[in-house]
Amino acid sequence: MIKKDFRARRRPHEYIGHVFMASLMIALFFIISVPGIFESTPRIDGASTGKMIFTTYITSYILIIFFYFISIECDIDVQSLRRLLHDESLLWDRESSNTDRVPFFREKAKTTITALAIIIAASTLLSTRAYEALNQLNIGSGKLINSDSNWQIAMLYASIIFSCSSFILLVVAVDALDTTFNQFNGNTDKIVSYYYRHAVYPKYFGLVSVILSFVFYIASSLPEIASAAVGLLISVGYYHWFPNIYEDISTSRHFRFFVCVTICLLPIAVLIGKRVIS
Repeated sequence: MIKKDFRARRRPHEYIGHVFMASLMIALFFIISVPGIFESTPRIDGASTGKMIFTTYITSYILIIFFYFISIECDIDVQSLRRLLHDESLLWDRESSNTDRVPFFREKAKTTITALAIIIAASTLLSTRAYEALNQLNIGSGKLINSDSNWQIAMLYASIIFSCSSFILLVVAVDALDTTFNQFNGNTDKIVSYYYRHAVYPKYFGLVSVILSFVFYIASSLPEIASAAVGLLISVGYYHWFPNIYEDISTSRHFRFFVCVTICLLPIAVLIGKRVIS
């Protein structure tokens, strides 16, 4: 049963306005500081609006994930999934020496290894495709370098970096989870729980990296579609990362649906408008 101290913590919407304002300021600073990726003179038009929206959306996502992770490390008074697991999950209890947890550790490890193996294969394929696209772009852009080519090169490089990072992190996580299946002479629960927890950070950061790699790859050609994907990710993932366990959300369901649709359809509308104008 969930303890009242988690319920007493603040809901993240008390902070989320500050997160979005910070992401907007960072995105605007990036747009102005790196005009070669957008335009020689930053302006809002059909060519750069999609890039600006994507920069704002992806900055918001990164800051939300950062806020999610530091909710434990910096002991922020907020209801987050990490806080819930840290405070309430028996599998995350470092002080427990209950050997009955070992089968649960190993069952979760088995399921996670299977899922991560698929994601590792996907990250490998993604890095290969991004590398091929980057080579073709470098060959084709020898005659003319403009803001579009700079944008595509930057997005593809980011995609390759994050896909390689996800591959390394997820392989480390799989190895740590694989260690939990060994037979030990003593302190089985302590050893197994240590490697189970050790796999958590590489797994989480690996999953975030593969998501970023995917959206950067899409953004290299279609920043509006990538923006819609990030908007959907934020809208759907928000109540997973920051669980709303005690409050009745039925009254705000229509408002949430409206916000989700607006966030996702805005970049699509920009893309359609740009196609119609061109």
